Parts: sequence; C-alpha cells; structure tokens
Amino acid sequence: MKILLKMGCDLCGSRENLFSAIVENSLMNICQKCLRFGKKVERNKNFNVNEVIKKPKIQEEINLLKDNYHLIIKVNREKLKLSQEDLAKQLNEKLSLIQKIENKELAPNDVLAKKLETFLHISLFEKYKENEVKLNVSNNTLTIGDLLKLKKK
Repeated sequence: MKILLKMGCDLCGSRENLFSAIVENSLMNICQKCLRFGKKVERNKNFNVNEVIKKPKIQEEINLLKDNYHLIIKVNREKLKLSQEDLAKQLNEKLSLIQKIENKELAPNDVLAKKLETFLHISLFEKYKENEVKLNVSNNTLTIGDLLKLKKK
C-alpha cells in the first residue's frame, strides 16, 4: 500500500503551484508567493552545486596589528632617543597610555597606531589574506555540513 503525501511549500506550507528554487544556498520547493525569497531553477535542469556556491572573486585583505607591536614602538622610540614622556608629548597623548602600549597591556587603536607609524617611521600592521573556502563536493550534492563550513568561513 503506497501512501502519497502531497508536499507543500518548504517556507509557508502552501500546496499550490510549487517551483524549485534556491533559497539561502538550499534547493527548496516553494510557492509563487515565496519565490521572491529565492531564485527559480528549472525542475528538469541538472542541479549543479557550483552554481549555488558563490565563490569569492576577490580575496579580502585585512590589516592586523603585529604581535610584537610593543617592541617595535619601544625600540624605535629609543633609536630616536626619546623617553616615553617625550613621545607622549609629541603625539599629544597621555604618558600612561604610552606606558601601557609598550608593556603590551593595551593595544593602540587605529588612530593612535597611525600616529605612531607616522612619527616613528614604522609599520605596525601586517596584511592578512583570508583563505578561500574549499568544499569537498562529490556528485554535485551539498550537505548541511557543507553549508556550516561556508557559514563559519
């Protein structure tokens, strides 16, 4: 005995005029009203996961503060034969702030870091390039685990 269940829209449950569509990188059966949330795909078309996954064309570079920023600042300050107090006065900052930065108790914000870089002729940032997300997709199937990997990256 076969029991046939008529499937409804995956979003709202409606049972009228269902279409195959990609919503949030997932293939779903949705109604005409919910079609605005996704992109319609042909039912007879071979589904290709690579069309769903949007691969970043440009890798974003991020500037990160170097781990040894405190030593770079201290060494270059000493090269200029400046005390912490002199440096603070030159940058119009508090002495305690310079002391905390050189003791690595506090990281300089972007504005102060740029001031330090300009005054001491140093570079406190390094470029970091994010790795491209690579999925092991076989047989053009996309699993929930694959989507979680994409979300984390």
